[in-house]
Amino acid sequence: MLILHTSDLHLGHTFHTYDRTREQSDCLRQIESIVSERKPDAYIICGDVYHTASPQSYAQEMLMQHLLKVHQIAPSMKIILIAGNHDSNKIEINDPLWNMVGVSIVASIKRNILEGEGGDVYHQELFRRHIHTVEKDGTLVGFIVAIPHCYPGNFPSVKEGLPRADRQKEFMSLLLEEVVRRNKDHLPVVVMAHTAIKRPGGENPDAIGQDLDIIGGIDMISVDAFGHGYDYVALGHIHCPQDISDRIRYCGSPLPVSFDEDFRHSVSLVTIDAHGAKPEIEALEIVNAMPIITIPERTCRKRGEVVSLPWEEAMQEFERLDPKLECYVRLNVTDDGTIPMEAKDIAAKIPEKCHLRAKFCLVNRVKKAGVYGDGMMPDVKISTAELSRMTPYSVAELFLKETGREGLDAHILSLLKETIAEVNQTDNQE
Repeated sequence: MLILHTSDLHLGHTFHTYDRTREQSDCLRQIESIVSERKPDAYIICGDVYHTASPQSYAQEMLMQHLLKVHQIAPSMKIILIAGNHDSNKIEINDPLWNMVGVSIVASIKRNILEGEGGDVYHQELFRRHIHTVEKDGTLVGFIVAIPHCYPGNFPSVKEGLPRADRQKEFMSLLLEEVVRRNKDHLPVVVMAHTAIKRPGGENPDAIGQDLDIIGGIDMISVDAFGHGYDYVALGHIHCPQDISDRIRYCGSPLPVSFDEDFRHSVSLVTIDAHGAKPEIEALEIVNAMPIITIPERTCRKRGEVVSLPWEEAMQEFERLDPKLECYVRLNVTDDGTIPMEAKDIAAKIPEKCHLRAKFCLVNRVKKAGVYGDGMMPDVKISTAELSRMTPYSVAELFLKETGREGLDAHILSLLKETIAEVNQTDNQE
């Protein structure tokens, strides 16, 4: 079975107020070309199809045209979309219509609390919604279990009296056991999900440009939550493509959604010969029609490293950009007291002044650690947009770095996590 694994399209996303329709449309055309050339048996989109729960009409039309085009290219190919944390479960309203052109949309896990969730009738409904078959030339070639974004404690109690902590694992076990019962010919089994998962050793995934501790409001879960019986877990949510294990992978986002996501973006083509066989994964690069450029460019990719230039040097580098290059530009400027108050307005005029096709986005003020005395508060320059994307952990780490101190020690980090968990629990109860 050949699977085209994608996720995190974030259709409708604007980049620092700039419309991205052209580059997102170009990205979808590249995916359509891959479908045409490689002819996968299934095309799966693992959540965050849209950037907001109320996507703009043009974003919805973009997706509709893309799905219709893909179906036209490969009429027999199975297409499955699941909802991510950015999506609304309303995207599955038209699922019965989409089924007519080989598309299935799974955006929610239906609950049946009043009548109970431990019985066969409810389980059969779960099987119908979440277990999908893939065919090639009329022959069954594999199974796909589609799990949309769901907080671990909100999974149904498929057995009576299950504590919330065990519900996700039991839910997965129920579906995979049913697949085993149906899978008489030992065909490949794929699980698609939108979640944040730790590596088998307990380490966090590599989330360049995203917060590691609580990514997008989704708690980190263990690989054990997926149980056994799958050949490949196709994940969405983390934008940096990576293998969590030899059978679990984030394909990453095909386009960056921030300047910090300055890595190679791609989709994944996955070949699984039979149930139990090791997946063969090929990353296919998606070329961004509007690259993201940070001045100065990092010469090496060291986590947490921020390279900057004095104001005048940064402006000179900006002015020397290739006039034909269409891109987004961020200036990392050393905050040494020489940055003018009207820096943003000055930089915004450079493209017109120098006849550049670049789009200026922001001036990122970079302070040097250790310039403050004990007890003094740093004058940190952070936009409200940047602050809104930061977790409490990131804010605390930033404060310590700005005051030239060490990072959070284990005891303080533990207390901070407990406090945040209590606040989140209170909010959920309300």
